[in-house]
Amino acid sequence: MTVQRIIGADDTNFMIKAADEFLKTQGYTDGDVICQWFNGNKLESGTFKSDSLDKK
Repeated sequence: MTVQRIIGADDTNFMIKAADEFLKTQGYTDGDVICQWFNGNKLESGTFKSDSLDKK
């Protein structure tokens, strides 16, 4: 799994800020992560709450 970006981490790019604001309306908060991974040959992506991730 690859972390693409962290919500709220980039406050200089207007498009990313706008996307973050939309995600916040969907229940996500600053610090949640947007990830990509492969499921076999299929590329998938998702947004995960930071407290649901296993931090090592």
